[in-house]
Amino acid sequence: KPIWDERVEKYPQLQLKANSLLNLFDNMPAVPVFIKDEPILKTGSEIERGLAYTICEEKIKPTIFIKKDFYNKGNQKQITNILKHELTHAWFCRKGVKVGHGEDFRKKFESIGGFGN
Repeated sequence: KPIWDERVEKYPQLQLKANSLLNLFDNMPAVPVFIKDEPILKTGSEIERGLAYTICEEKIKPTIFIKKDFYNKGNQKQITNILKHELTHAWFCRKGVKVGHGEDFRKKFESIGGFGN
């Protein structure tokens, strides 16, 4: 499924927030962050049920999508945490390493102040 198959929106404040966290990831280059208007489902795949996700093209070009419903309802602490979560995925993507939510992911996520799933 192509990334741009549905309407996505750029929110400059969200991109600035993500960019402000890059120092936690060895100052990796900026990762594009978009709001995507799709539902947060109770059933379905991990992506369909999640609040956000990262697509890793060519194993080095990450793009982050935050679901609009979560962005509109989440508080700043939750939004910052989800950005840390997705930037952790992006960090591994940039290194060409495929990780799910295993031990390596958890270690990095927690080391930058991430909490929860």
